[in-house]
Amino acid sequence: MFDLNSKFNTFYRDHVVLSRDEQNQLNEKRRLNIARLESGLSDYNLQKNTSYKIVDTIVQGSMAMHSITQRDNNQYDIDIAIIFDKANIPGDTNRVKRIVAEALKKKMGTFNTKPKVKTNAITIEYAEGYHVDFAIYRRLADNNGDYKYEHCGAYWNPRDPRAITNWFNNQNENNGNLRKVLRLLKMFCKSRSDWSMPGGLVLSVLSSECLSSDPRLDITFYKTICAIRDRLNRSHEVYNPIASKVSLLFDSKDKREVTNLSTELTKSIAELDILFAGNCAETQAMHAWNGFFKHDYWSNLAENAESSLVHMKDKKSESGSLMVSLFVLGAAAIGGTLWLIFKGNREK
Repeated sequence: MFDLNSKFNTFYRDHVVLSRDEQNQLNEKRRLNIARLESGLSDYNLQKNTSYKIVDTIVQGSMAMHSITQRDNNQYDIDIAIIFDKANIPGDTNRVKRIVAEALKKKMGTFNTKPKVKTNAITIEYAEGYHVDFAIYRRLADNNGDYKYEHCGAYWNPRDPRAITNWFNNQNENNGNLRKVLRLLKMFCKSRSDWSMPGGLVLSVLSSECLSSDPRLDITFYKTICAIRDRLNRSHEVYNPIASKVSLLFDSKDKREVTNLSTELTKSIAELDILFAGNCAETQAMHAWNGFFKHDYWSNLAENAESSLVHMKDKKSESGSLMVSLFVLGAAAIGGTLWLIFKGNREK
């Protein structure tokens, strides 16, 4: 495979991984919204003469797994689990979600949109593009003093709010390339605005199942996406990594997104075939990766490389013309000298 690994690593480092400043901004929004909810809940309790209290908060999703990628439109998801003691809140899931939504409303005066009550979370949408999802959990200590958790969805469902993050971190420790490959796959999935692709958990599971390993990151990624393509050709089903009999595809939309991934990966991988041609030029390799990621980094790289080639050809052409001119002038000078000598000899 044509070796663009150095430039591939630059792409990953400078255009895929979230900068420290951007990470700090997301963490600040996380802290701000937790404080907003706690303050709103305090006001709610005063108004309703209740005593609801959040006993713990846990970062979830791509923030917890450190797999967030750069996004031009700030479409970042901030996932937060909020934990209540089971005895402290109502048993009805819809009522609990309404309580959390009303508490948030009390501290969202400047927002154009109000909190959205969804089946599995309460969502806050920022005008800049950020999304904050509050997933609600309740906990109950068992006889050993260990907490058991239940998630608030359509009904209370046993679920450990840390389990997915722990699974991913363990998988990444086994092969340090998992997080890198996942970030790169996410970049591919959001490279076209009209694509509807699977969410981070589905991509994490597929990346973990199919992960390859090579000293070169470009080869590692290529082999992994080929394995994902082949895996999806066999089956589109994707299961929860901590509950192996539970599908992650809940509805027709989820299934359609996996189908889209399979289709677009197959087409895009085929366009990378040029990388294996014996006469593949560097600019061709750059264009191939640009066709895959549709990112300015690759298009600018190819454009600059082509400009350099044209400049070098012009330089060579100018150098060649200069040599011809010097040769002609030299020949003319020699010819003139010989003529003068010949003429002088005749006059003698």
